Amino acid sequence: MMALVRNADSAPMMLRLGGRIAKNLKGALVIMQIAEVAEGIPEEEQQKHGAQLWRQLSQRVQELGGSVEGVTVKPMVRVAQDVILGAINASEELHPQYLLVAPDFIADDPDRNLKDYDKILRKSSSHVIFLNRFPKSGDFKHIAVFMDRGIQAPLTLSMANMLLAEGGVLEIVHVITPAELEDKEEHRREHILSVLENEGISEDEVTITFVQANAMEDAVEAIAKWVDLILLGANKNFMTQLPTFTGGNAYLFQNLDAPIILAAKHEKLRLGWLSNLWVFLTDPLPKLTLEDREEAARNIIAGADPTIDFFILILLSAGIATYGLLQNSGAVIIGAMLVAPLMSPIVAIAMSMIRGDVRYLGVAAQATAQGVLLAIAVGAALTFFSPIKAPTNEIMGRTHPNLLDLSIAFLSGAAGAYAMSRKSIASALPGVSIAVALVPPLAVVGYGFAVADLDIAFGALLLFFTNLIAIVLAASLVFIALDFLTTEKQTWGEIVRGLRVTAAFAIVVMMILGWVTYTTVTEQHKLTAIHQVLDQKLYAANFKPLDVKIERNRHGGYVIQGALLSYDRSLTAEQMKRLGEDLEKAVGGPVTLDITTIPAASEGVSFETAVTTTEIEEAVRSMIKELPVEEIVLTVEPNPERYKVVLAVMAFKPNALPAKKVDELEQALSEKYDKPVEINVYAIPTEKIDR
Repeated sequence: MMALVRNADSAPMMLRLGGRIAKNLKGALVIMQIAEVAEGIPEEEQQKHGAQLWRQLSQRVQELGGSVEGVTVKPMVRVAQDVILGAINASEELHPQYLLVAPDFIADDPDRNLKDYDKILRKSSSHVIFLNRFPKSGDFKHIAVFMDRGIQAPLTLSMANMLLAEGGVLEIVHVITPAELEDKEEHRREHILSVLENEGISEDEVTITFVQANAMEDAVEAIAKWVDLILLGANKNFMTQLPTFTGGNAYLFQNLDAPIILAAKHEKLRLGWLSNLWVFLTDPLPKLTLEDREEAARNIIAGADPTIDFFILILLSAGIATYGLLQNSGAVIIGAMLVAPLMSPIVAIAMSMIRGDVRYLGVAAQATAQGVLLAIAVGAALTFFSPIKAPTNEIMGRTHPNLLDLSIAFLSGAAGAYAMSRKSIASALPGVSIAVALVPPLAVVGYGFAVADLDIAFGALLLFFTNLIAIVLAASLVFIALDFLTTEKQTWGEIVRGLRVTAAFAIVVMMILGWVTYTTVTEQHKLTAIHQVLDQKLYAANFKPLDVKIERNRHGGYVIQGALLSYDRSLTAEQMKRLGEDLEKAVGGPVTLDITTIPAASEGVSFETAVTTTEIEEAVRSMIKELPVEEIVLTVEPNPERYKVVLAVMAFKPNALPAKKVDELEQALSEKYDKPVEINVYAIPTEKIDR
């Protein structure tokens, strides 16, 4: 048994408490004083300081008789630059079965965050017992043990038996909140009796009390009025399953004006590296107080309860998003993201799962479902009555989610949960709303239903569920990291079951998105290979692309359509055949070529009259300005006999460029320049999409 103190004045009470425990353990008691010294002090000075403190501590122990209750007491002093590290090193060297930490070990260092004492719990190889204040008397005639669902029950019961005075009362207390059913009391009594039986304690030796209270704090304050000492078990960290100096019980230990022992049983984990990794990742996070966590939890869960404002904002944001999608306007869509309130109930789902609040979990899920259905309905209705229904890039961009979308949603969910937990950075929430984009995919779902395109509808629906599941999973992990777990109400298994469902959905979505991502990447590689072949075989050989499109057909092959501008040479049938073979080899499948070759002058031709050439170009452009065509290529080749004009256009309707207009322009230009002007027109039929 080792008792840690910061000064010799703590020795008397620590001797009484530690001696009683050591007597039951049939071992010795070490009173270890940790003396903190500043960095840079010579080792010789440190040794002198330590020797002086040891003499003072030894003298105090001798004044008390040198032993207590027949247990030998050995005073020791350890000099360290950090008291926490000194305590850990002392524990590692002496390997005591129990480590009793005196109140002054914390009280003498009020500026130190209590989270720092987690290091003692994590790294000590002993059972650790923290005492928050010295009792008025070391004679404990009435001790209360809060079972806390048996998390540390064996250790706290053992400690109570060691410290209880002869003929004293050992009271086992269990807290029942108003939200819990009364018929659970008998079930919990059976559980308590089972724990007592495992510890060799009969029902006759204890008093079992069920206290009805709104919170654990109220119950402990009530019990403290008539008992000498209260024993609480340290909460466990959900991810590491190690005892932690945070959580509700640590808050009670720190803040209540009653003698409390916080006990933590040492457990050796099978996956210690995983626990260390989690500690490494979460230690830099801010340590929220219990009040901060409770306030944040209340605010987040309150967002799950939909009001008329919630539905009005969903309706407006869905309307803005739908019109922005139809207009292909990213700015308008961003505005819809800022208005949308759908993030609140989704994050509330995560908080309710972590807190074990089944009622609000149902409320949050219902609010989310209602918001989703309303947004889809608004998108469908506005699209149905809209004169513009053509699919835009903004619409199509939300129909093929991939793993990158899942990653964005996961990080956005983590950012949203973190921002909602910290009032000081709540200004980051609008950016989170823009990043995750919940309402636009739902508006696209409504659009897909309105135009009877189920591929668009289900693609966008997959994107939304990707966002939903990733946000819930990420927010849950953030809340766990920030210590929002309510272990007094929930067991580790219950929390795992809630996360397991979310994780299962996330895995299914990840598999679907993984396949979509694989096919997308494969498609991009094939398109890159096609462009490389075209660059090497055509574009580098005096053929210039005008309007070349590459599309997939229903049979899994590719169709390449478009026009090429040919300089001083034509594309022969043999060249087309070899080009097709090279393309099929590059993509590993069939390729169909539908290419029109447009002859043009060589780029190296010198011009006789630059002014005349420019005037002819302006005249041709003036002719087609009011026609339903769009210029692709316009070249003028002057030579001694004539001016040769090559005009390639995209035609948006049949006979878009009447031959009569061309003939009239040829005649007018020939008369003006007293030289024949020959205009060769190549019209490529195409369909114009209004945006």
